[in-house]
Order: sequence, then structure tokens, then C-alpha cells
Amino acid sequence: MQAVILAGGLGTRLRPYTTIIPKPLMPVGNFPILEIIIRQLKFYGFKEIIISTGYLSELVKTYFENGKKFGLNISYVWETKPLNTAGPLKLMKDLDNNFLVMNGDILTNLNFYNFFSFHLKKSCEATICVQKHKVSLDYGIIKLNNIFFEDYIEKPNYEMHISTGIYVFNKKCINHIRHKEIIGMPDFIKRIKKFNKKVIIIRHPMSYGDLKRQAVQRFATEEDLEKQEVTLEEREEYERHLREKFIIYSGFDIKGILKKAQQEAEIIFWNGGNNDFPFVKPDYQIVIADARRPGHEIKYFPSDLTVKLADLLIINKVDVVPQRNIEIIKKNLRRLNKKAKILLTRLKLVIDKPQLIKDKTVLCIEDGPTVTHGGLANGASFQAAVEFGAKKIVNPRKWATGLIKKTFVKYKHLKKVLPAVGYNKQQLKDLEETINRTKCEIVIISTPVDLIKILKIKKPTVKVNYEIEEVGPVKIKTILEKDFRKMGSFS
Repeated sequence: MQAVILAGGLGTRLRPYTTIIPKPLMPVGNFPILEIIIRQLKFYGFKEIIISTGYLSELVKTYFENGKKFGLNISYVWETKPLNTAGPLKLMKDLDNNFLVMNGDILTNLNFYNFFSFHLKKSCEATICVQKHKVSLDYGIIKLNNIFFEDYIEKPNYEMHISTGIYVFNKKCINHIRHKEIIGMPDFIKRIKKFNKKVIIIRHPMSYGDLKRQAVQRFATEEDLEKQEVTLEEREEYERHLREKFIIYSGFDIKGILKKAQQEAEIIFWNGGNNDFPFVKPDYQIVIADARRPGHEIKYFPSDLTVKLADLLIINKVDVVPQRNIEIIKKNLRRLNKKAKILLTRLKLVIDKPQLIKDKTVLCIEDGPTVTHGGLANGASFQAAVEFGAKKIVNPRKWATGLIKKTFVKYKHLKKVLPAVGYNKQQLKDLEETINRTKCEIVIISTPVDLIKILKIKKPTVKVNYEIEEVGPVKIKTILEKDFRKMGSFS
């Protein structure tokens, strides 16, 4: 677990003491108050702490150093100018998906572990730790309606919930803070609430099962995937959204899907597959071209049509292709659509155990559609193997069995990767057997679906995920905010 401690304040209310000692280092008994906080966080299982510093920051850094003497990993961000209580969060580059934030001058007996767990269990964007506080007034209170008497309350007692200065946030909340913005927690949290729209994802189904049963399907949890008996390919499309707590509607009854989605959603997000086309008319359309497949944007239908209707065009994976690919795609996109903005992006690899790869013989498992009918020879797991120094990448063909062996016969371009195909139970069984038969030390998996939950893999595994990252100063968020303001459709 990760915690952020805000320790950059001037401590004006404690002057003159804080003219030479920052408030977080003021002693309480035998220890500075910040040390008491840090020891409490360690007791409740926190391993990493980021301290936001400003005033007299060098004294804080000198005292706590890198945290090794406390059995913790402590790092720092420095506010060159005061950014209030929420602004410093934007300076932090390596935040976990969920992290605790607290002021650096709080004495409490709060069970931080239980508070953090409550946030995770409720799947919230933000959780505020509050305390009940009673306020007594020594006067009789007269309630008026304009100038007319309404009620008389003698010396009332009020019970309120006050903020303790302790919070847990989901990383997505940071998108609501502008770079170097001076913003406090009250305004930040009110902004989260304002923009925390309920988004429902809709899409076509994959026609591998009982089409009648697939008329209208609703997926809210990963357990729903089991109940609806989806294929591996469907899991690859659904599972990542469910992990982000989005609800998905899918099916052939388009009218039924839209009716259900509109009853739940404030914003409906169409999620299309390769060369897919929405069954709704969107207010805003984003189309992504793969820089590793120049020409596909005009070769297939309806990809050319989606390009013509796009408001924003993204060329992805530009960091792993020659410049010529990018220029070809740009030229094709501009020929079809002269108005849409074009943005270049890359996929940043996020690897759970990269240290296992170096000098090992590895098996690379890739997203099935990408390397089969998608035509690519490899994907993110192959890239990770090369980047992190694998000794050898094995060709799994000779260990393939059953339906996986037939897949290799059909897709002859596959040499050093294993496609994760699982359109039926037999194919999944053959995939599992092929993985376990292959002679390797490490299995690298870059499928959107978590194969470890589905298959019994008898070898150490490394999981590769990826996050989109803009190439250059222009950000997707900036483009969308500007365009949405022009549209006037989103507040």
C-alpha cells in the first residue's frame, strides 16, 4: 500500500517555533509528529510513502532520508511554490491505482488498513475519513420565513461530520487537477463529484455462443463472465473494463441494449473492435490506427468509413515502427478526413516482474486476434522479452497440441509466439497443455485477459500490461476538454 503525506505547509499558526523547524518535525513527546505518522503507517502495512515538501524541505529530507531506517521506501516531491493541499498530487509520477493521502500534522488512532480496505471494497473514486463532532450554541435560535416567525429552538445541539484530513483516492482522480494548479482538498473533492459521471459501455457481441441468449447481456463483475460462459476472446474485450468498474452491455438486440444502458448511464461509451462500426450516432468519435499495420486504415470496410466520421484520430505504437509507417498512415487519414485532429501515441509496457526475464528461456503468449487474423508476427510479450534481456525466445510450434497445432498450420507467419486462442473449451484445454509442454523457464503473458485465472500454468509467469502514452506535449485529455466545451454537451 502507498501513502502520500502533505508536509509542505508554512506552519504559520505555530510561529515563532516554525521559523526554524517545519511543522511536521515539531516534537510530540519523544518524536516529531511526522515520524509518529510514518511509524503508524508502517504498522498498518504501508510499504511506500511519498512526502510532499515545500517550506524547509531539506530538513524533512535530512531527517527521514530514503526511509530505510524505518523499513520503508520514502520519496519526495517538492513544491517550488505552494499548491495548497491537493495541487501537489499532480507532481507525483508513480502513484498506485489507489493511494492514501493525509496531512503531515495529524495525530489519530485510525486503523489505516481498515480505512484503505473499505475504499477498495466500495470501489470508490474517493473516500473521506470523517469524525462526528457536536456543536452546542448558548443562544436561543429563531427561525424565520422572510420576516415571519417559523420556529424557536432553545440552545440547540448540532451533530456534524468533519473532515479529518485523511483520504483515499483512485489514481484517475488526478486527471481533475491541472498542471501546477493551486487547489485545496475541498474544491478537488467537489470537482471529483461534479465530473464523476456514470459511464456505461456498449458494444457488439462476439457471435461464438447462443445468439438468442446473447440478445441483451449485462456484465458488471468478472463473475458475470463465468455465468454467461463467455469465450476467451470475449473476456479479452470485457475483462479490462470490468477491472476499472465499468458496466458493459452487449448483444444483438440493439434497441434493448440502448434502453437498458440509458436507464443506468449518464454517458454511453461505444467500444468497438477492429474494423467495427457503432450502432449509435456518437456525439464524438475517436478512431485508432495501428502504426504497425500501415494501409489497413483504408484497406478494410468499415475502417475507412470510421476514419471519415472521426473527430480525433490516434496513431498508436509509433515508437516501434519506422517513420515511413507513420507518414503513410497520416497521408491516408488526411485523404479521408481533413478536419479531425491527429495525435501520436505509444504503448508503455507495465510489467509485474521484469527481473525474472533476464537471461532466461521464455515463452511469449500474445493476444490471439492480434497475431492470428490481425496479421502481426508478435506483440507486447515479445517486445518485453527483447527489452528485458531474455536469453532465448522459444518457438512453441513443436510443442503445440490439438486445436493449437491447427492454428499454427493456418497462420504460418507465427514463429516465436503462442496465440492465446480459446473459442471453445477444447481450444482452452489445448492451449493450457501447449503452454505446459513447451520447454521454457518463464512464461510471458501480454493478453488483456488474465490467463492465470483461467488456465493452470505450471511455470513462473510474467504479466505484461500496457498503457497509452502521448508522444509529444499535446495530451488526449486537453483535446477532449477543449472539444467537449465547444460542443456544450458535457459539463
